[in-house]
Amino acid sequence: MSLYFYPHPLLTKPTVNVDETNRHEILSFIDEARALLSALPSALAIAANQCGRSHRMFITAPGKTTLPEIVVNPKWSYGPYGMELDKEGCLSFPGHNLDIRRYKNVLLDYFDEQGNHSIDEFNGLDARIIQHECEHLDGKTFLQNTDRRTKYRIIEAMRKRK
Repeated sequence: MSLYFYPHPLLTKPTVNVDETNRHEILSFIDEARALLSALPSALAIAANQCGRSHRMFITAPGKTTLPEIVVNPKWSYGPYGMELDKEGCLSFPGHNLDIRRYKNVLLDYFDEQGNHSIDEFNGLDARIIQHECEHLDGKTFLQNTDRRTKYRIIEAMRKRK
């Protein structure tokens, strides 16, 4: 399994929900994604489409967040504490850290690896990770949250990187 970098087309396509018909594919993906995350020491999480899969799920690095390690079919809504601006990086945009405005807390509706349903509230960095990874799953990147000048500068730098 390899990591996909912008402008790979899979990064701009919405993912599909996991269901019983593709459950067996998910289990092998989880093992591969865990191995990839462990090889990336600064990584906090990775969305399936960043690894070439179209499943609506993301994996978090164990011990680096309070998020569940496997988040399947996530949906989130923002909480009452407003927004904050903070630096954010992305594995698909190596070397680019941007100031991104995100909600401080979110409510996450999701399934775990065994198919158990949960709804939990997350704050701070965990809320930021959820929003970032769910954007990936929606076929968006953190470039949508920045000004046009920054967006085009990074797009050009990523194209030259190829």
